[in-house]
Amino acid sequence: MTDAPWLEIYVNSLHTNAIQFGLSSTVGNVVSAIDTAGNLGLVNIGGTGPFSQVGTTRKLTGSANGSNYTFTTTGAAVPYTAIDATNLNSTIVVPVGFKLVVKARLQTVNSTGNKDGYGIAIVDSVGTTALDAWSQNGGTFPSTQEIYLHGVVNGDGASHTISLQYALSSTSGTNGVLIGNQPISTTAVFGSSSANTPIMILSLVQSN
Repeated sequence: MTDAPWLEIYVNSLHTNAIQFGLSSTVGNVVSAIDTAGNLGLVNIGGTGPFSQVGTTRKLTGSANGSNYTFTTTGAAVPYTAIDATNLNSTIVVPVGFKLVVKARLQTVNSTGNKDGYGIAIVDSVGTTALDAWSQNGGTFPSTQEIYLHGVVNGDGASHTISLQYALSSTSGTNGVLIGNQPISTTAVFGSSSANTPIMILSLVQSN
């Protein structure tokens, strides 16, 4: 039997009472779907076919366990490395004709040691590309920094892993940075050890 167009109403863990329309396939049913909230997506329901979901927004936060992310080095520089590979890291397929818009916000509580410099970046695994980066190099550091980063990934049909990363400059002594990691609340005070945990927002949108 050849593949044929079809229309079906279904319920699963991704979409509740969603309307599907597309082609069935021997490698999986890859269909467009509109859920009850009006979200449009491409969903693989069974088989081994590809999976991507478009028109999607993901919010990532740090562990928010109340302990600052603390990174130090003595001597050698530290290249860009994930701040939290479990919570501030996401893999998503960016289809052709779409863009992935990435935003991040974090608060550095203070730097430690010689304060020779550090950087924060949104990094794309494809080509190990920094979508946006911020750095403080030498001199007298403010005790706290509010850092906002933004980036865009052009759709190429490939899988992209997006992560929030830090780097440290080389130093003759000790260099480091502390990043706030408190649960998000109105009582967390910028400029103190109770700074809020980092946030990343990833939005997959149709765009030329």
